[in-house]
Amino acid sequence: MSLSTKEQILDHIEKLGVTLPGGQAGIAFEYFLERPNQDVHHDDVVPWIEGMCHKRLGTVCKDPDRAIRKLHDMGLLLKISKGIYRFEPDSVSANIIDEFDEDMKRKVKMRDGWKCVVCGLGEKDGVELQVDHILPRSKGGQATIDNAQTLCGSHNYRKNKLGQLEFGADMFRRLRRNAKASSDSYDDAEAVIRFCDEVLALYKRHGYDKPQPAN
Repeated sequence: MSLSTKEQILDHIEKLGVTLPGGQAGIAFEYFLERPNQDVHHDDVVPWIEGMCHKRLGTVCKDPDRAIRKLHDMGLLLKISKGIYRFEPDSVSANIIDEFDEDMKRKVKMRDGWKCVVCGLGEKDGVELQVDHILPRSKGGQATIDNAQTLCGSHNYRKNKLGQLEFGADMFRRLRRNAKASSDSYDDAEAVIRFCDEVLALYKRHGYDKPQPAN
């Protein structure tokens, strides 16, 4: 199906059940909507978003990059390369992947013992549990049980911010720090530290060892 007009594009997106975002992300989408099937560089779109936010909303756009990422995560934009995005109306339906339904979320949480697979906390500890795509939807991840994991809100945020592999490296760095800090009272601390060092060396070998700012 070839979508040639703005009206056809918006109608197609609506039929897919996608609710277009408002605010800064909505303003960002307007830029791409006017430039279908074009490679758009970050340096071109960001000043436009900032200017329109000030004009329309009367506010400073604090994070235009986040607005663009939101459109990408929704499946509305393709990331061509670093800093370059493309809106392909004919490809939107292929990029938007169904979210987990409630029955699947329950099965995933049950499989994971009703606790975060990272920290082990659950609802009984007053923690909100969320079902996360291991491979993100924006990278082709499907809404399947095999691609699902139970995370607390904090670890889901960190994973989404870092990416699955970087999130893993960050987790082992924190595990190593905790083991070192409690080495006086933790008999296995040295073994844990050595194990983390070996794992982190593997991450480094493959380029996933970039330290992240602590929260």
